[in-house]
Amino acid sequence: MNNADFVDALRVYVRDAGIKDVISKLKSPPGRKVTPEMKNLSE
Repeated sequence: MNNADFVDALRVYVRDAGIKDVISKLKSPPGRKVTPEMKNLSE
């Protein structure tokens, strides 16, 4: 594995983790008092 392959793999891993985190937050917004904007996005 060369440097370019490593960076490409890292980009894919970070991107996928970020996408999963955003989807998780939209499905189940955190906190007791969810903002109306977040509630609308989660529907």
